[in-house]
Amino acid sequence: MALLPVSCAAEFDSKFLDRFIELNLKQKEGLDLGLSIVVITSLDKRYTEASTIPMEPTSSAAPFQGKNPKECFEILQKLVKDTRSEINVENFAILDERSKEDDTVWLVQAFKNSPRIKIVCGALKDTDMALENLWVGNMNIEELSYENQPFVRYRRIVKITV
Repeated sequence: MALLPVSCAAEFDSKFLDRFIELNLKQKEGLDLGLSIVVITSLDKRYTEASTIPMEPTSSAAPFQGKNPKECFEILQKLVKDTRSEINVENFAILDERSKEDDTVWLVQAFKNSPRIKIVCGALKDTDMALENLWVGNMNIEELSYENQPFVRYRRIVKITV
């Protein structure tokens, strides 16, 4: 399985990041599947394995802070080139300030050979499964949006195609 990045666009302490990993592990209980997500807390590291508990907090300036999804995609591509990190950059999530308040993330699908980027809001606890389903092609990004999952409380009624 590919490693699927989670970009930190805000500063997160280890307690929040541990909870994020725990929530995603709980979604996979009984499935005999490990996590595929890797939380990018620094642009100086080489990422070759899924994130595990205990997590380190983000560096003092979160790596993706103040960046839009297109810029996050470009930073992830540069990270792979510079560090040889083994991550799939076309499907990723973004944790931001509001993630702390309402347990949501941005789910992003970008294309290396196209300027198009698709973004929907998803549930924090479903991040790993959502990114895996995007990566293997089981679902398209629109199926992961709030419109098709009314049981999830979403903060932003937004669907963006850049």
